[in-house]
Amino acid sequence: MKCFVYLTLLIASLVADNVSASEYSLKRCSSEESRQAEAEAPLLSNWRDVYASFKQFSSCDDGAIAEGYSDTVGRLLANNWNEVSQLNQMTSSDVKFRSFILYHIDGTLPKSELQTIIKNARDDCKANAVGLCKLIGSQALTQIQEAKGGLKYQ
Repeated sequence: MKCFVYLTLLIASLVADNVSASEYSLKRCSSEESRQAEAEAPLLSNWRDVYASFKQFSSCDDGAIAEGYSDTVGRLLANNWNEVSQLNQMTSSDVKFRSFILYHIDGTLPKSELQTIIKNARDDCKANAVGLCKLIGSQALTQIQEAKGGLKYQ
């Protein structure tokens, strides 16, 4: 059973890792939207704002904008873990947003931040968010392993 759970998490993280911006939205990103998204992506301070930005600018999720979103997702998961229940609610009702969050747990995040995310997901998961915590922890672990390897998520 434990092997099945691990395999399921591994497949989910691989799928999330291969999500591209085009899967979030079919709309094209205008140059004005691109400027707005690049300015706000790294400054978002809570999941409501991240979700609103995702809804407005998901078609712009590439390059520097994507790095800004990754910075924000990593920071919130590492430092604002107490809001994971709110994130779980949003990602449960919007699968594209869940893919967006998992996609932005990526190799641009510092190893120390990824380790904090893994610790949060493993040690401080709210009962209503266990599935999301496992996906988050698995995705963070995948990024560390791709960079260097050696940790085990349990």
